[in-house]
Amino acid sequence: MAEAASTYVARPSDLNRLRAELDAARNGTARFVVLEAPLGGGKRVIVQELLRTTQADSDLLVIRAPMTEDMDGMRALMTLYAGLCTPLYRDATLRGKVEVILNAQLPQHPKRVQSWFTVFIDGLKKNVPQAGAQQIQLAVPADNPLAAFVEIVSAISKKMLTVLDVQNIHVLHTVAPFVALDGLIEGRKQHRILAVLGTETVDEAARAYMPAPWLDLLDRRKDELVRIALEPWTGDDVAAYAQSRNFDLAAPARIAELAGGRPGYIGELIDYLDGAGKLGDALEGASLLSLVPTQIEEDELDPPSGPPKEGGRKHAGAADADRVFHLAALLGVQFPSGLVADMAGYERDSVDDLLDAAKGLVKEDQFHQGFGTWLYQFHKPLFREAVIAAHQSDEDKEIGRRVGLFMERVLAPRGHAFAVKTARVYAEHGAGQRANLLRSMALGQDEIQAWGMSLDATKHFGAVAWPDPLRRTVYLNLIERMVNQGNVEETEKVIGEALAWATEKEDRTLQGWLLFAGSRLDFRRSDLYRSRDRARDAAKLYAAVDDKFKIAEIENHLASIELQDGNPNAALDHIRKALEAANVPPVQANAEYIRGLIARRANRHEEASEHFKKANELAGQLNMAPLALEAGFHFGEALLLSKQAGKAADVLARVAQIANQLKNQVRERSAAALLAQAHGQLKNYEAALQMANRTLQLTQSLKFDRFLPIDIYNVGFYNLALGRATEAASLFGKAKERAGGMDARFLKDLSFNSGVAYARIGERNSAESAFGEALNHSRAAKDWRRFVEASEHLAGVVAPRDKSAATRLLQDALAVADANNLKEERKGLRKKLDELSA
Repeated sequence: MAEAASTYVARPSDLNRLRAELDAARNGTARFVVLEAPLGGGKRVIVQELLRTTQADSDLLVIRAPMTEDMDGMRALMTLYAGLCTPLYRDATLRGKVEVILNAQLPQHPKRVQSWFTVFIDGLKKNVPQAGAQQIQLAVPADNPLAAFVEIVSAISKKMLTVLDVQNIHVLHTVAPFVALDGLIEGRKQHRILAVLGTETVDEAARAYMPAPWLDLLDRRKDELVRIALEPWTGDDVAAYAQSRNFDLAAPARIAELAGGRPGYIGELIDYLDGAGKLGDALEGASLLSLVPTQIEEDELDPPSGPPKEGGRKHAGAADADRVFHLAALLGVQFPSGLVADMAGYERDSVDDLLDAAKGLVKEDQFHQGFGTWLYQFHKPLFREAVIAAHQSDEDKEIGRRVGLFMERVLAPRGHAFAVKTARVYAEHGAGQRANLLRSMALGQDEIQAWGMSLDATKHFGAVAWPDPLRRTVYLNLIERMVNQGNVEETEKVIGEALAWATEKEDRTLQGWLLFAGSRLDFRRSDLYRSRDRARDAAKLYAAVDDKFKIAEIENHLASIELQDGNPNAALDHIRKALEAANVPPVQANAEYIRGLIARRANRHEEASEHFKKANELAGQLNMAPLALEAGFHFGEALLLSKQAGKAADVLARVAQIANQLKNQVRERSAAALLAQAHGQLKNYEAALQMANRTLQLTQSLKFDRFLPIDIYNVGFYNLALGRATEAASLFGKAKERAGGMDARFLKDLSFNSGVAYARIGERNSAESAFGEALNHSRAAKDWRRFVEASEHLAGVVAPRDKSAATRLLQDALAVADANNLKEERKGLRKKLDELSA
């Protein structure tokens, strides 16, 4: 029997419409429902109420998948599996029934699908979590879990009523889950499944930021999808809700109006009014913002006595609170205070003080290392909504667009979630074109595994009439990643497959792009002859469609080929042609980067640093994150090589931070290693040691074993510079254990500094042995300055027991110094010889 509701959470008519869809699914007609409402519109709670009040069903599997905007394809897929596995882990009887259902259908499927079922069943048996466990091990087939999920859910829903509740599907800027939905919809016949796809309202603004695969699915599958739009609550709904909670409201219609008829905000508003003793107020003339606690405790502020220094930032005070709250709200329920200050031009600490004084509205959450600032958050989503609702003028819309621009430049290059947030801010403030660009950026940041699974799934579910734009998007993004990091043979195979498809579709642009991608793959494997040929063929195709920008890109690529082949003049000629074809910022950025490489190869480090600086600035402005990162790294390296250690340290610190945020451990390791050198040259040894330790940590994480001796040595060296000789000696010993096969240039420094460390802690025998090794390695490396240094130190160790041996060492070193015109070293050696003979 249906259970009586204790609280009014959804309009009965909406609930009955959804219940009818569930009944249809129970009777064997698969239903795919798009549940549409704005943020806070009651989508999640109505599904919960449906399942709570529906007639009991002994065979019911509920798969809940709450999606968030920081999810890429793999995280979204794992959320689907978590929704599938969790109820099966909780209920042994349900788990057993699913096992029987899948095993019974094994003979009906090909071996690949059979293996998916078997792996899933075995995982369910092995991975049942212990009571109270905070995490669970998912039963996920390794061979394309995307297609496997569709087959598993389809098989279960043939025999068992299944509810798939995907919440906030509109935030998933990835192709993978929509490919899965296509597969489910295509095989829907005689399935007992109700899929509820929760989305915010799909209006004009939303179409600018919502993921293109979702909008395509809505349009293409409109005949198979049931659209249910939840209407805003009226005063009657609010009164019914209040009555069910034993609240006595004076103005239910006014509350509905203030909260925009959204049940989520209505509940929060009533709770807040109850706490404030205002449920009996008529609320006439009130705005949502006037009801929430925006008061500033001004006695907690410490205003400066005078204006800021010239060039300094303004101090944020109580009069600036509204502007600060607005900017904060545009960034989200949680926001970094330092970025709010940067956008408004306020001094950072003053914004923190202002937010601390607004205790009723926001609270301090945690310190964000990446941003170097505190994260704050609004106490309730209602409070943020109140601020947003109060700022809807044309001027406020312009502020929103400026915030979008700031986010695009500062946040979007840091990753997927920031690109998604930026797209939404742009769309909601009338900048649909910019939103579209950021949406494409977010989609393009998905991982290679998600693109690979999506391509494979389109083949596996061959009955689906996959749209050409989807196939094209999958090919482009997968091949782009494979060219940079995939297996070469597999990449060639996919390029060939895509070329055949592009030829069939007479898509010359795609054919040109694929040839260009093949050229870049050839460049990666150092087949420069073939790389040239494919690049030229690609240029011909782009010339046929008069795409000057792509021609310019290819000319820059040809410049890289010539540089790699030792032809810098030819490389410069290609750069000239690139700029003649399209003298636009993206082409300029690449041209400056290649010019920097040319100058660096010629040891013109100051010139190189200028080119890399320009490339970094242009790429940063254009959100060309990979190029910006590479140019920034080489800019820092060039500054270091041109003896500008202070500037190099500043640049490399930013590069290491951005590489960390982009999860590019390889580049972060390189930047950290150079940053350690820069701090070492500046004699900031504590900072140098910190970065050397980070370099070693990344080397171990990446399993770059060939770098271990060097990185351990560097940690030891900076410990030695800080006077920690015991730690240094131990680390030098570990470096020596791993130094097999290293060249004499490294071994001479390792053995020399080992000797210094041993001498400082009084281990004379070890010091004598280490300095002796340093002499041999220095001679092999022909580093006569290091030879002289080692001789002098060895003489100092030997002298207390054998003055004649020490004298011979110094005389041999003096002969080497004379032969190599080491004037300063010669003076020191003569002084030591005089001291020994005295």
